[in-house]
Amino acid sequence: MKCGLNFASLLAAFALAATLATPVNAQDTEMVFSIDAVDSCLANADGPLQSAACIGLATEQCRTENDGGFSAIGTIACVAQEMAFWDSMLADEQTRLAVDARRIDDASGSTDAGSSLSTSLQAMQDTWTAYRDATCFFEEVQWGGSAGGNAAFAGCVMEMTGAQALKLRETELEN
Repeated sequence: MKCGLNFASLLAAFALAATLATPVNAQDTEMVFSIDAVDSCLANADGPLQSAACIGLATEQCRTENDGGFSAIGTIACVAQEMAFWDSMLADEQTRLAVDARRIDDASGSTDAGSSLSTSLQAMQDTWTAYRDATCFFEEVQWGGSAGGNAAFAGCVMEMTGAQALKLRETELEN
């Protein structure tokens, strides 16, 4: 089963949600957001379990500190901003591991795609992305088309992306 989602359309949906959450008149204020709670949590985390507890801290702070932060649109706007942090970390860790995998493949003379670390890493990440998207789509559908489903989808994607970024951060490839 294919849910028809891809990361580009997901980011477009987050961007749209953030746009919808921007002020529409002079009396409205812009959303307050800071990633500092996540940065501090990660800096003080002792191991993967404590690091995982950092996912969502900035979103919850954003939701609490903003009028309308607990609405579906407010939640999506907050999630979109924290999602950018986790997505950046995920991309950085993928790049780091891809460089290491190519170095190891080159050193071992591995040219067979079936035993290549580079190919395996890419296949793992592609499969994980499809799994994340399908899992979060399933979570959204359970809301029966309500606005809460969009917020549930966004939160799911952020949480799963954060967890994958942290998993890759803990991964070290060795010769």
